[in-house]
Amino acid sequence: MRTYRAAGQGSVEPLGVEGSTIVPASTKSIASDWKHGASSNSVWQSMFYYNCTNYTMSRFHTNFMDADGSLCSKVMFVGSVAVFLVGLAVVLSASLGTVASGKDTVVFFVVGDWGRQGTVNQTGVAKLMADVGRSKVPQFVISTGDNFYPNGLNSTDDKLFDLSFKNIYSGKALQVPWYAVLGNHDYGDGYLGYCENDESKTACDRSPKHQLGQALAARDPRWYCQRRYTKRFGNGLVDIFFIDTSPMVLEYHSMEWGKYPGGITEQSWEAQLRELETDIQSSKALWKLVVGHHPPRTNGDHGNNPDLMQHLEPILKAGKVNAYFSGHDHNLEHLKCSDLDTEYFISGAGSDCDRGFKGNTDSMFQYQYSGFTAVEVRSNDMKVDFYSLEGGPSKPIYTTVLK
Repeated sequence: MRTYRAAGQGSVEPLGVEGSTIVPASTKSIASDWKHGASSNSVWQSMFYYNCTNYTMSRFHTNFMDADGSLCSKVMFVGSVAVFLVGLAVVLSASLGTVASGKDTVVFFVVGDWGRQGTVNQTGVAKLMADVGRSKVPQFVISTGDNFYPNGLNSTDDKLFDLSFKNIYSGKALQVPWYAVLGNHDYGDGYLGYCENDESKTACDRSPKHQLGQALAARDPRWYCQRRYTKRFGNGLVDIFFIDTSPMVLEYHSMEWGKYPGGITEQSWEAQLRELETDIQSSKALWKLVVGHHPPRTNGDHGNNPDLMQHLEPILKAGKVNAYFSGHDHNLEHLKCSDLDTEYFISGAGSDCDRGFKGNTDSMFQYQYSGFTAVEVRSNDMKVDFYSLEGGPSKPIYTTVLK
């Protein structure tokens, strides 16, 4: 039985204005992440890392440089540079299906709990995202964790990366940066009796570290995942703070899977929260969003998380965070709590949705079927749309607008 509630609207006051920057924060942050990718992204890199006086172009396509690697000797006057950059922007937009992230609007998708080798509706949701992306073009995609079931990756060469990510999200609109956080299954949560991802192994080499760093980006330059990081988009429009919530769930510290290399027991969740608090308080963006795998509150099967309610919610409240996006519960939810200005959006319906709801406390909307979330951030509002396989790409099943 699929459960849902009628749509509602939330209201959040925007905050101050960020100081001046040389390049729009959105394009700068995206470019910095794509810089670690393969050389096929050199046109993208050249647009944002061009510096005639001190930067050679040895990593870029040779048709844009002289024999000595200097772009300056090739571009002789300012007019040529302008034509060159405008031409590249047009080509880039057409080939990648992305929209330049300006001050006016930032568009992105949110999907979580998806990595099942294309099964149990994962391929269907991927197609739905690509179809919606034809008219609502995302500048990037956010993954709320549990990226690779059942127990994460065994190495940076693990075939699951291709089977559950690269080969599945192949639609044109999805060829943009993917910003991911880790979920509990990415740490190895699950059955420990055998090595699911490689039956030839006698012992598993699981570690959340396999999803971090540049090794996976070399296989697919869209991929970016760290334990905690911040991305800025729209030249002061929105700051997004990505966090690793699994170490904050205290019961995980006694789990056997929490002891894998780079796992739960090797981290300080207190230090992570202190850094998050500092970053949020120093942000001057109009909109502040936080992304983590676990929701502090939910009507889904897992229920509220007392550890996050105690330790994370005060930071969200003090920092005047507008919205918190998560997964973990395999559904789509929007909660607006009476004692908290931050609104909760759960987007954990990227594949399997086999669990119901335990109630409807603070619920503006809840839905138990596969789908994803599309977000449009403007200076005066943030529009959040839920799309599902049942509803299709032509119209969201739920829309709310934060002011």
